[in-house]
Amino acid sequence: PQPEAFRAFITGINKGYAMSNPGDETDFDESREEATALLMKAMALEPGWARPKLFAVYGFFTFGEPKKATQLAKSVLEIENVEYLDELLARFHLADSEYRYVEAFEYAYQAHKLAPRHTHLARWVAQAAIKCNRPHLAVEVLGKIPLDRLDPRGLTEYATGLHLLGRFEEELAAWREYEKLHPSPGRFFAQQGILVPLAATGQLAEIESLFSDWGGRPRSDETLAQLYTIAAAELKAHGFSDHAFSIAARGLEWIEDSSAVTKCTSCSALHRLHLLDVAGSREEIPRSEREYLAGKEEGWWILAVKGVNAARCGDTKAAREYSELLAEEAEPYLIGQPTYIRAAIAARLGDTELAMQLLKAALTEGFPYGFGLHRDWDLEPLWDDPEFQEILRPKG
Repeated sequence: PQPEAFRAFITGINKGYAMSNPGDETDFDESREEATALLMKAMALEPGWARPKLFAVYGFFTFGEPKKATQLAKSVLEIENVEYLDELLARFHLADSEYRYVEAFEYAYQAHKLAPRHTHLARWVAQAAIKCNRPHLAVEVLGKIPLDRLDPRGLTEYATGLHLLGRFEEELAAWREYEKLHPSPGRFFAQQGILVPLAATGQLAEIESLFSDWGGRPRSDETLAQLYTIAAAELKAHGFSDHAFSIAARGLEWIEDSSAVTKCTSCSALHRLHLLDVAGSREEIPRSEREYLAGKEEGWWILAVKGVNAARCGDTKAAREYSELLAEEAEPYLIGQPTYIRAAIAARLGDTELAMQLLKAALTEGFPYGFGLHRDWDLEPLWDDPEFQEILRPKG
């Protein structure tokens, strides 16, 4: 490519990588726009050059613009004499956008064989492997890369693979090593990772110590509300219900204290809903739901929140009505989420047979494997079901 196009491409992807660095102070939306503009400039200068298109495809998928991503991926396949590696990556993205996750993994893995030292590509392989319930392949690919060469997202995929395989000690060791390698500004990021295997193994004292260390963070930092939910979910999923209750109660206290200092954010209000359920304070869910939904436009997600909360509160009639409305949702690129929510509603209402049917349908529609399935306590009535356990069992 001509120098100006290459310069725009390199600058664009560097800005994209910087956004995933822990502690990065730059404005996220501004950096994303700058990175996209630079990649688009490179494409305009060199229409037959596939690489900037592929990075833009990944960016559009990551930031919720799948239609643009799909169009760009198809344009790569139209390039005359396109390089085989670029063709594989374009086909990977197309398969991923159409929820053909096994095919997406196969394309990504073939590309990885052509460029085994490319850490970004290795991460794509790992993501694809986890989506199609092959976590051991994610660990196999990323485990060959030294931790000091893995970017934050790569480490996250590696740790996710270890977690889904039940290798919690290795997961914890990886995060602790990363914490040593990146004491600042990556320490908080590493500690968020450390929290997950600690919860999976029921180490309540260490979990509480982490939250105490984080107590000095700004009250406007909604990340902590999410971390309380994650910790409670992991504890509950691995049989530590009493510990989950304790952490949920502590999280609710933190959110209430924060709300007294700063206006409760939408994110914190959502996590309050989850924590109220774990803590057994369901009588407070309707009020919290109203706070979360205030000012939001109608859509499938609003139906989902109302339906799940109705089921949690035992309002069978309302829950089933919302489930029926969700069944009518036909927007593209929803990756089976409305159907998955319907499975959660059915499970909470005790209709486990319908819940299993809907869960299988959601997976067919593109709902990916990962932490969502693994620790969703709305599916707790299914946890002991051999059929559900078989769905979670790693394949391949």
